[in-house]
Amino acid sequence: MWSKKEFSSLTNTTPETLRYYEKIGLILPKRKENNYRVYGEEEYTKIKYIKVLQYANFSLEEIEELLQLSNKEFSEDCKNNTTKIFEQKVKYTHIY
Repeated sequence: MWSKKEFSSLTNTTPETLRYYEKIGLILPKRKENNYRVYGEEEYTKIKYIKVLQYANFSLEEIEELLQLSNKEFSEDCKNNTTKIFEQKVKYTHIY
C-alpha cells in the first residue's frame, strides 16, 4: 500500500489527477482510519491501463467504459462491446 504522495511519485501522476480519477470513479483507493487515502496494486494496475489508453488517444469517457467492461464477467456481450470501442477508435484515428 502506498500513500498518495508515494503513489503519485510512483505513477508520475499528480495528486490532483488522482483525486479527479477518484471523483469520476476510475480508481477507488481505500481509506485508513484517519481517512487518508491508500493505494494498492489494483489502483496501480488501473493507472497503468489509463496511461496506456490515454497515450493511444482514448478519452476518459472511453477509458471509464473499458474499465467497467473489464470488471464484468467475461461474456460474448462484453467482448463485443470492447471490440466495438477499439474498432471505433482505430477507425477515427489517423496515423500520419
